Amino acid sequence: MGRVISNDIHVSFVYDASQLKLKLTTYGEEAREKFIRMSAKYGFNPHVFRVEVEVRASGKTAGMTDTYYYGEGKRFRSLKEIERFYNPIPVSDEDIESYIMSRYFSNFDSVIRYTINLCEPSAARSGVQPDIFPFIEGAHVVTHFDSKGNRRTMCIHPCNSGIRHYGRVGWQHAYACRCPMHINSSYWRRLTSKVLSDRQNFLKYKNNNYIETVIGMTYDKYLIYMRDRFVSTFQGILPEHEFTLTPEKLIESKYVIDEFLPRCYGKKFKNRNDISIFLAKIFNFKNTQYLIRNKDHAVTLGVDVNENRYLINDCKNGSILSDALENFEKIVPSDAAVAYFNDVVIKFGD
Repeated sequence: MGRVISNDIHVSFVYDASQLKLKLTTYGEEAREKFIRMSAKYGFNPHVFRVEVEVRASGKTAGMTDTYYYGEGKRFRSLKEIERFYNPIPVSDEDIESYIMSRYFSNFDSVIRYTINLCEPSAARSGVQPDIFPFIEGAHVVTHFDSKGNRRTMCIHPCNSGIRHYGRVGWQHAYACRCPMHINSSYWRRLTSKVLSDRQNFLKYKNNNYIETVIGMTYDKYLIYMRDRFVSTFQGILPEHEFTLTPEKLIESKYVIDEFLPRCYGKKFKNRNDISIFLAKIFNFKNTQYLIRNKDHAVTLGVDVNENRYLINDCKNGSILSDALENFEKIVPSDAAVAYFNDVVIKFGD
């Protein structure tokens, strides 16, 4: 431990009425003033702690000071350490779930309060304590950077208390959220995610009724059509051995079936009939193509990511090519396809 200098006089400069003035105080008084100011942010009582300042006596950092806080029978090195003492957070998903259920099982309001404090302490400390946290615009939205550094907007509104993302209980992606603020803006993403999932499952299990009604041709013909389109699209881009894949092997490969004109183009439609027609055209065989799954897949194939980003699924970013729109306008969906999506939209609801 270093020498305690809490009572040593310290000279500092302060601004007072736009004038620079000298201020004489002890290291301890200065540290305590800062501690009291900061403790309000963290939500604990500063007056149960003693503040001491020590100076480092040796090593490369000799002469630098450390501030320690004594209270609750312990010594703390930082305000964060004090906060963790008062609000211990379980370290794993299983610990979080068991901790919540064992402590708050019979009190749903307490579950909500604990979850919000766990996911976004600043929101819990805001002092907003209405009945079961009714939605307040902006109060339940947080930003998270995933393992790849991608920025994610997350909503921690109480309606998401049973959802878990990124190891956090009560977190939901804003684009998939059904809370009062996001339910309208997330509608299109939720709807198109549902119909996209349907297509993947119906193709996987060879649902000929769906394939002929929505896609517009039989399963076998569709696989051949898509392989021919795959070859013409990627000729000169992919290694030659990729073109030896049979239609059956191709659909089971890492390549993904995606839309030539992206689904996000239809977000502007609000009328159910317009939405149904758009979806019937979007999922028509003339608007589908094979794409490289992601950047990692592209690298393994030796494909230049920057030069061919429109052919890589996670690099398009909703871009709309002129020929995609021109081709899309020529598609005439069947009445059966429109009726199918009309029924889907009705059942989907809000």
